[in-house]
Amino acid sequence: MPAMDWRRMKTIEIDLDGSIEELFCPACGMEALEAGIRGWNPCEHLVFLTDDASGEVSYNAPGFQEKAEKFMKILSEEGELERAAKGIQMPATAFLMAVTTHGMACGPVSSTSYICFDMAGVPEEGD
Repeated sequence: MPAMDWRRMKTIEIDLDGSIEELFCPACGMEALEAGIRGWNPCEHLVFLTDDASGEVSYNAPGFQEKAEKFMKILSEEGELERAAKGIQMPATAFLMAVTTHGMACGPVSSTSYICFDMAGVPEEGD
């Protein structure tokens, strides 16, 4: 499958009050990442989930840990979403969402989560 042409990538900003815990998959309509008794129960389209607050990979499909970590490394070093997306090779059916949430702690706070979906389903072991 050909790689995504990131030059044609469109940016859609989504601001939420609170968290992304109830994010639903645009492909199957299921909750993208449901926390269950045995840990995470992701839908079949979720490739990885990271956030800028922790700088960590919260979830990755089997075989995608390296790509998710590379994405976060490029993003933290260069600060550009498009450059980080270009740095990882994903199929043309994959897309990346950046969702910013806002709240109050000892003042206003915000965090951006980066969620990668593959509309065709997650390829086997990072292929």
